[in-house]
Amino acid sequence: MVRCADCGCFSGRSCDPNIAEPLEVGRPLRQKWDVIKDGKQLIQKTPLCCISRRSFENELGNKPDAIIRSDDVVILIQKDIGPCSGFEEYESGRTPRMILDMIDQKENQQFQDEQRDKERRWQAEQSLVADKRQDERDERQRQWQEQRDERDREQRILDRAEKRTDRKWNLLVGVVVALVGAGAVISGAILQYFIGPSSPAK
Repeated sequence: MVRCADCGCFSGRSCDPNIAEPLEVGRPLRQKWDVIKDGKQLIQKTPLCCISRRSFENELGNKPDAIIRSDDVVILIQKDIGPCSGFEEYESGRTPRMILDMIDQKENQQFQDEQRDKERRWQAEQSLVADKRQDERDERQRQWQEQRDERDREQRILDRAEKRTDRKWNLLVGVVVALVGAGAVISGAILQYFIGPSSPAK
């Protein structure tokens, strides 16, 4: 059961208009809400939730403080209000200001944790982007290297083909030269045979 009477956020308002700080309300006052003692009003009759989870002013009909009945306040703060995200178990000596400071610290810590989580996620995303870009560069480099290797292979094939062609032509030229030379020798021999040796000049 969740009751405002058991919550540290349940606070009192000072009767001094210059004091806005929410005041701690002790256990005896939480039970009876007897805010007037020895003819002196200790705090305002309309209580306060220091984290604004509940508006006692609205629930009490926005009545002037002077006509608020203590019994009506007791009924409000003693009834079960169901789940409340701001509930803080009351501890004597832990003032509403301490609770507010604790809540601020928690919120700041939560904000810092969220920022760190965002930073880690951003760094992870950037790392993935960088890895993807590097993979793309590596793939382009691999394709370029394969194309270059293919061109080099084709060029080597062409070079070998040209060398074979050159050797064939050189061989052909050598054969032709040899045949021409042999033909010349044979022709000379035939002419020498038929014509005979030339007579020496007298």
